[in-house]
Amino acid sequence: MLFLAHVLLMLMHEMPCLASSQSSSQVAPAGASNQTRHEEVEALLKWKSKLDNESRSNLSSWNGSSPCSWRGIICDSFGSVKGLNLRSSAIRGNIQHLNLSHLPNLVFINLPDNQLFGNIPPIIGDLPKLEAIDFSQNNLSGNIPTQLGSLRSLRFLLLPDNNFAGPIPSFIGNMSSLERIVLGNNQLSGVEENSY
Repeated sequence: MLFLAHVLLMLMHEMPCLASSQSSSQVAPAGASNQTRHEEVEALLKWKSKLDNESRSNLSSWNGSSPCSWRGIICDSFGSVKGLNLRSSAIRGNIQHLNLSHLPNLVFINLPDNQLFGNIPPIIGDLPKLEAIDFSQNNLSGNIPTQLGSLRSLRFLLLPDNNFAGPIPSFIGNMSSLERIVLGNNQLSGVEENSY
């Protein structure tokens, strides 16, 4: 909860018109790339289509071509998707079906307390603006991708209560921007999880 409050305060500070960015009447300023917006919509709708029936029902507002009015989507001042905030939204599906390469302006991914499974897609390392990742309390598995080490802006990495296995990647100790990392309740090896 503290993480979400921090991220929302950060966004409100950077973008005082946050509330209006979610209105369905918003029109993207001329600076927004139509190609980027189209790819964002396509990526989100494709992910929704791969989720189970209940999840699709929970995301019923995800239709049309204006994601800034959709549940759990935060947009920047140009109308581009800046954040996914679907905490405790009963979303069940494979995280790998979310094409992160079509969401290049993501600053935060907040998807805790859902029923997501699969591995974190390595392409996540190609999101240079990403500051916060919260995949807590899901069923994600595999190794923590080493590509996270290329996220120079990453400040929060919250991955507890999943099924991650293998060693804790050595890059984590070299990420000077990290303010908080939580990895507990996984099957990780190499370091006591309480030290993070």
